[in-house]
Amino acid sequence: MKTDQSFRVGDIVACWGADPVSTFISLKTSWPFGNPALRYAPSHVAIIGEYEGALGWYESTTKCHHQCLYAGEKVSGFQVHEPNRRVADYLGKCGGIAIFRLSSFARLAFDEARFSQLLRMSLDHRLSYAMDLLDGAMYSGTRLLKFSYLYSLLRPGVDEQDVFCSEIVSRFMQELGLQNRADPRRFTPGGLLRDLTRTGAYRLIYKQWG
Repeated sequence: MKTDQSFRVGDIVACWGADPVSTFISLKTSWPFGNPALRYAPSHVAIIGEYEGALGWYESTTKCHHQCLYAGEKVSGFQVHEPNRRVADYLGKCGGIAIFRLSSFARLAFDEARFSQLLRMSLDHRLSYAMDLLDGAMYSGTRLLKFSYLYSLLRPGVDEQDVFCSEIVSRFMQELGLQNRADPRRFTPGGLLRDLTRTGAYRLIYKQWG
């Protein structure tokens, strides 16, 4: 099991859950080509940043049963947790994690101060989303719907109160210049990481299953 010292600021953590919703997302967003580590797509992504002098696991979710370090209570939406605790949540339930790290070249231009500011501002605004069968998870798990005219009608613009996990990570990447500008809602967890590894911004450094 990984420790805090195994993470670095800017790491993206791919997560594979074993519950039905997570399995649905993974199966529906898997792709047989590209990075072998992503052919069975992750169901969730989190990002590692600084929090109160230590490392924090930042994510947008409704499925975490721990208290958010920032809010001091269980919340839905964008939140921060102690990394080892969240790793144990996945590995202890027959799931998996993979750590993707900034490539050496990308890190040269990585603005850690700006990154920390974005994370803190997002906590302050308490960005949230509703993960139910009519939005979020099911939309993320259906590539055809996400690229259809119907999807545009149902969600015509970016909504800061409706943020899926891969969407908020994509927003951070775009603001930092690590990903080209695009509609962040169209990135699934696997699609986001396939894009970031294909362009050379991130590379896989570790993968483990429980």
